[in-house]
Amino acid sequence: MLPAESSTATVSKKPRWSAVEQAGVVVLVLILMLSIVFAILMLYANYNGQVCCTRSTGTEQLNMESYTLDSPVNVTLNIRNAGSATATLVNYYVKDSAGDQYSSTNWVWSVVSPNALIQANIIVDGNSVIFQSVNVYTVTVITARNYQFTYTVLA
Repeated sequence: MLPAESSTATVSKKPRWSAVEQAGVVVLVLILMLSIVFAILMLYANYNGQVCCTRSTGTEQLNMESYTLDSPVNVTLNIRNAGSATATLVNYYVKDSAGDQYSSTNWVWSVVSPNALIQANIIVDGNSVIFQSVNVYTVTVITARNYQFTYTVLA
């Protein structure tokens, strides 16, 4: 008979987290979840072209009441805001019947209060578009809320 070998086996215990460590993990998981939700909301807001969490009160309704052809490079539109929200005009595009287009993306902003009538000067460069008599032009005005209002002008 062989002598029995003596073994000194140690039993290892699984490490346990203290209450402080557990609370730290919970806080980190919550921060991660909130960050993901915030990122999704910001992507959604940017995708729709709207600022997150702000309400638009009222509507913009810009009607052209009349226009005046001032020169071959300038037409003045008389625009009334028939809506219930203030509109801010930021850009405009002019297209002639041949499809030539001029765009102004650095327009001096005009603010149109509800029921107010303004004169909007639409100036083109004289190269891509020139206002010539007996021609039809389409003028599209864009607001800060990205609404587009299109008017027809006969020169």
